[in-house]
Amino acid sequence: MPRYTLTLIDSTNQTPPIVLTAESTRTIIRQLTKRLDPTPERRRVQGSGGFTMERGRVKAFRELPPDPATGNRRRATAFGATRAEAERRLNEKIAELQRVGRLGYTKPPTVAEWCDHWLNDICKPHLKPRTWGTYASVIERNVKPAIGAVRLDELKPAHFRRMERYVMEEQGKSSGTAGSAWRTLHKALEDAVLEGVIELQPPRAEEAHRHLLLGLPHRRRRVPAIPVRR
Repeated sequence: MPRYTLTLIDSTNQTPPIVLTAESTRTIIRQLTKRLDPTPERRRVQGSGGFTMERGRVKAFRELPPDPATGNRRRATAFGATRAEAERRLNEKIAELQRVGRLGYTKPPTVAEWCDHWLNDICKPHLKPRTWGTYASVIERNVKPAIGAVRLDELKPAHFRRMERYVMEEQGKSSGTAGSAWRTLHKALEDAVLEGVIELQPPRAEEAHRHLLLGLPHRRRRVPAIPVRR
């Protein structure tokens, strides 16, 4: 492939030569234009936004006014299965900002804080008392003592393994109990994404792979579903 070189020489010898090399003349022209007009590229203006795809979900985003306290740039984001759903959730987050003066949590809550909110404000109105009691018991006995102090945005696969070891080694429970704790936490994290508390679920291994790593038999169990709020 041919390459082109443009050399600019100052006839007064006051500045060193400028040498531009590229695979096309158009690229050289763009390079030369930047040298002649080094104005930095503009950021997105306030109120602009768009859509992107991340991990198979639609991400909607919009530029917001700078933080009045710090002057830092702010952007609101929300996820959905479709563009319409992502845009609706984004508008809800911006409406919350206009109503209460802040965008969601100032920082992601801990596992314990979010699970308390999830149980009492999200699950309780939609579940039968017995089902709600099962979830509450799993979280209080198996989830919060193991990883309750970890912030949602700091969760790693190692934390899930720590929770399983806590249930099986320190409490002496079965692999089924450990799996129940993992699935209950997974449901709580799914709602954290829907509520805009975190953008995506923390990275984690597939359940079968985790059980193989721990030397446990992999068994599928049915867990009562939580109705999705509309």
